[in-house]
Amino acid sequence: MIDSNIATKEDVNFLPKIIGVILGIRYSTETATLLGCEIDRKNQEACAVYKTPRGLYFCTVKTKKWPSGKIMAIDEQLAIKYYGDMYIKCVEFSEAFPDMEIQDA
Repeated sequence: MIDSNIATKEDVNFLPKIIGVILGIRYSTETATLLGCEIDRKNQEACAVYKTPRGLYFCTVKTKKWPSGKIMAIDEQLAIKYYGDMYIKCVEFSEAFPDMEIQDA
């Protein structure tokens, strides 16, 4: 079950809308799936992790230093870490990382 902390339309609108080209690959918040986010309206800060239609991951950060946002390509392991750290989960873990096998400790 998805965490009860669901991203509202207001939350999603607060996140920066970014298109960036990194090493010849275009990343866009408009075409990617939002996996999770963390928003601090008081300090005008936000971070989010996304998955592209091709299965690549990236994150965005919005801070006072980068009010328009910054985009960074990340690997799956870092995406899993960031997803786990996010207060707001937008999709189930199994949807975000379908190839990840979950094992008992």
